[in-house]
Amino acid sequence: MAARVPSLHTMSEAAAKMVTVTSDTGCIEPPPFKLPRFAGASSVAYASGDGHFQTRPGELSAEDSEKHRDALFVIPKAVLDFANEHQKFSGLCYLNRINALTCCKSAEHGWPGASFSCAEMLAALYNSDARHIVLAKGHAAAMQYATMFMVGQMGADALVSYKRGAGYPEAHADLLCDTGSLGQCLSTIAGLATAEHVATGDCRRHAIIVGDGELQEGQNYEALMTMTQFNMTNVTIFVDCNGYQSDNRCVDIIGIHDMGSVFRGFGWEVVDIDGNDYDQVQTAWHNAAGKRVAVLARTDKGFGTHMQPVPHPETGLSWHPWHTKIPSWDLYERIIDELIVAANIDAATRAWQDHPKDWSGLANTHRPLLPAQSSMDLGTGKAFGQYICELMHTRQDLAIVSADLATSCGFNAAVNGPRYYEVGVAEQDAVSFAGGLALSPDGPLLPVFGTYSNFLKRCCENIFINQAAGARCLYAGTYSGLCYHTDGKSHQSINDVSVFQGMPNLLIVDPITPTHVRRCIDYVLSQDCSQSVYFRLRRTPLTAYEGGVALADFDRVSAMDPTSPASGHAHHPINDLVLFDHRGTGSEKEAIGLVIVTMGVVAAQLGMSLLRADSLQTLFAGKYTLHARVVIVPAVGSPGLHPGEWARALNLGDTRVGYVLTIEDDAGALRAKVATEVMRVCSEDQRVPPVLISHTVDGVGPSFRTLPRCLEHFGFTPEHMYALIRRHLLARDK
Repeated sequence: MAARVPSLHTMSEAAAKMVTVTSDTGCIEPPPFKLPRFAGASSVAYASGDGHFQTRPGELSAEDSEKHRDALFVIPKAVLDFANEHQKFSGLCYLNRINALTCCKSAEHGWPGASFSCAEMLAALYNSDARHIVLAKGHAAAMQYATMFMVGQMGADALVSYKRGAGYPEAHADLLCDTGSLGQCLSTIAGLATAEHVATGDCRRHAIIVGDGELQEGQNYEALMTMTQFNMTNVTIFVDCNGYQSDNRCVDIIGIHDMGSVFRGFGWEVVDIDGNDYDQVQTAWHNAAGKRVAVLARTDKGFGTHMQPVPHPETGLSWHPWHTKIPSWDLYERIIDELIVAANIDAATRAWQDHPKDWSGLANTHRPLLPAQSSMDLGTGKAFGQYICELMHTRQDLAIVSADLATSCGFNAAVNGPRYYEVGVAEQDAVSFAGGLALSPDGPLLPVFGTYSNFLKRCCENIFINQAAGARCLYAGTYSGLCYHTDGKSHQSINDVSVFQGMPNLLIVDPITPTHVRRCIDYVLSQDCSQSVYFRLRRTPLTAYEGGVALADFDRVSAMDPTSPASGHAHHPINDLVLFDHRGTGSEKEAIGLVIVTMGVVAAQLGMSLLRADSLQTLFAGKYTLHARVVIVPAVGSPGLHPGEWARALNLGDTRVGYVLTIEDDAGALRAKVATEVMRVCSEDQRVPPVLISHTVDGVGPSFRTLPRCLEHFGFTPEHMYALIRRHLLARDK
């Protein structure tokens, strides 16, 4: 599929006339191919058109990939058919758990605890007459895939291709609708069932499984009112009441007291069952026909194994490590042993006995191991959270608002402390609650609200209202950009700068290193103003990128940039650009300048890789002596950069700037800003404008097992950048 090129809709007509703009969106679709047997089980080997495996840079070798693939154990379809046909449903569900675990193990990432709790519900519903089955608690996708394999809707190769990229099973099942962002699927299935009835008169029944923690999202209750209003008796709701949300118990985050009364209050009948009993699930489904019924299915997260909660090492709360934990190979064997015994089906026992179990030398991750932990080995998200927790001891005006993501946001040190407010899976409520903290006339607080960047986008109107009211808040959107590669389109945020840049009086900061994070926070807290700040924060540290140590120079250069304005002020963490130069040799040739403008860790790392590579010089060596510069933009929005910063960035002395390349893992916010600034500077200096080339991201991202594969998919590689620049050099020569 060809990459789509968006229009430069945010650029003025004058800028468009003065600057030649070429957009390149990074969405590189792989060619279709036929998978060899169990090809998807390979963590890092991606089949080429002839069915052979090729190794991606920075990932496991082809030999290690094949070992990993061959070590995976899948209960054969024939064994599942035998259990189903002979109504050995309890054993069948234990076998589905094995396949769900293998699905997660194939990717070395997933959510086995959430998957294990809903095995009986999915098996019973897929064996029923349900028209559609929506798994709203998308973290349990591996169990849905295992159940689809059980009924012949998915092959073994797909089952072990979890998170393998475009065209393979997603992190969160998106079979009818995307299920990664919680609280929306009740509304979706209500609309889906209504549309089918209007279009075809089809009154067949639909089932939806929601999580008990998910019910903290307020949209669920809007959906219940809609479904009651339209008397939707053809949708049955199953609530997976396993008592946990993410890592912690629901009652320790935000408890829903007397859930049955809540559903009854919205006009629904309530049935309470043992959700890990296949027969009870099947009976509840049959008895709900023609009624509005909510089935409260009491389950155990990690049911069927010893995967049980322990006290959290930092917070002390009851913690379920199997929310995201994947077992080592030895533990993988032990868990399957447990499930095989519990299933008590001879054919499964024989299949497991015959499976080779040599785990020696097998990696327990597809991702490269990082160096020993140091301050530079933190992603900017964790660095932000940890520094805010430190400041809570000295800044009595600071408050933290969390939406069930304390661990991901680095807030664990503040949990149970003063001015820490956990509101559960309720982002819109959290933003408005934070606004109230900031607006109190009797000692306003400065709230810091942290969540995944993609989840923060559902709060656009709430943020706008906070801004309109003058409520000063700090919004921490972690797991931003391309570096969050594992969890797909519902979690990977690649357009948040474009979304938030239109908010009034909101500064957007995209820090590069942990040290830069601290400097930006210190500056923001030193300002006595009403301005709010959105911190765009990353999960992946610089050390995870090939050649990432090059950006360690960022902190040294940005502390006091020797090329900073003539005023001699110390380099500002937000209002000054950071410049890195490389000048080629060969003074007899015409000198030409290339300015690479980047924002954020991913783009900055790619820009620095281009700057330091011989290949870039080679592109220009035939005709020009290249003077290249990487510009790192720390922030966009008000109050903006110091005067003269863009003129400084575009000034290469005697060398004419012929090309400006913008790189961003966003939908084009930086491109539009640079186009406007280049137009302004060239107009003021009466110089010939350069050719402006841009590389952005467009659309949505699939789930990937490794960061290099994600970056390759979106074209964020030196090779793709060379090809992009080469096209423009050839066009220029013509």
